[in-house]
Amino acid sequence: IVSYPQAPVKFPNNLKKPLESWSKREMLWLNITHFPWPEDSSCQKFSVTFGRELPRVGLASYPSSGNTWIRYLIECASGMFTGSMYNDVMLRKKGFYGEGIPWEGQRVLTIKTHGHTTGEGALVDRKNQLQYNHMQEVNHTAILLIRNPFEAIMGHRNLDQGGHTGFAKPEQFQGHGWNQFVEIKAKAWLNFYKDWLQNADENRILVIHYEHLKLNIRHTIRKIIDFLNLEEDEGRLGCIDMYPRGHFKRDHKQNYEDPFTSYQKKLIGQSIQELDKQLATFGKERLPVHLYKYYDESI
Repeated sequence: IVSYPQAPVKFPNNLKKPLESWSKREMLWLNITHFPWPEDSSCQKFSVTFGRELPRVGLASYPSSGNTWIRYLIECASGMFTGSMYNDVMLRKKGFYGEGIPWEGQRVLTIKTHGHTTGEGALVDRKNQLQYNHMQEVNHTAILLIRNPFEAIMGHRNLDQGGHTGFAKPEQFQGHGWNQFVEIKAKAWLNFYKDWLQNADENRILVIHYEHLKLNIRHTIRKIIDFLNLEEDEGRLGCIDMYPRGHFKRDHKQNYEDPFTSYQKKLIGQSIQELDKQLATFGKERLPVHLYKYYDESI
């Protein structure tokens, strides 16, 4: 089974079940091969397939922090599909076929999780949230992808209201509803990453900052490849240099004025300062606050 970005395959919806229960016919889906760059003569030979007996590693982020983009980069650099705690049909349609198989089957390189920032975990008491952070499921091992919370919270609002490539209306960034959203999400952003830092061995965590990824894709991908104990492939990295974005980036024409009140900036600023301290405590790369839009240390 062969797939291309321009002609993805209709991957079945019902395969997020233990591999042992798959029929012989269903097992054929594990042979799918995706070619991310079929129209480029120097890159068309590179493909992405399912792995075997891979260790479980989380790709853990707050929503709208670049998880899908980094999955594209990891898949292209490694040649292996990435997986997910979820089963997003929009992603499967874009060639992220690891989305549609069980995360526990050891066939995917990393496993996307938003932990307790979405779903049931977002609704339980703070003291019970840890068990919804998917840490046990991914062996307390993860790439933590962190983005400026001002932009991640705006992105999360767009995602809630407009889907993967749509946008919320300008009025969704005003008034009581927006204020409540910011209050909840500023805490959720902090707690999600804090729980990871405080409850996993620091050697089993790689912190990646979205802002650094944007500035130097190759350097960031090499760090990830090293963390995953894989061999670097110079040819693949060269193709990523040429096609850094893939086919799945939200169109960023939507430019709102600054939607944050000074009260909201203070709240989010406190979360930023607290997480920065935590990263320093655990010997991790600190937040690149000089690159954070809307952040004002003086507030």
